[in-house]
Amino acid sequence: MVLIFIFIVAGAFGNNLTRPLLKVVAAAKAIGRGDLRQEKLNFQSEDEIGVLANTFDGMMEQLQNNIQLMIKNVLVLCQIQKIYNFVILKIKKFQ
Repeated sequence: MVLIFIFIVAGAFGNNLTRPLLKVVAAAKAIGRGDLRQEKLNFQSEDEIGVLANTFDGMMEQLQNNIQLMIKNVLVLCQIQKIYNFVILKIKKFQ
């Protein structure tokens, strides 16, 4: 009877430990596939798993910000390229 109780308590504790890790793993796999639309994990605990999840959230947010900055920079470069092409055409007309 005591062994059954120990197994039930260990199973419940194990689920509380593995469930957050499985969420981090799932989010990491999605990001690895290029899906940066992951929601924050928002773990409230301050143990090692909470620190890992919160660090992961920060990394994910930084990646999203970096992607947005790169998109903005590409758009600026496209505008510069258009201006450059226009200027080159005007110069060629005068030659």
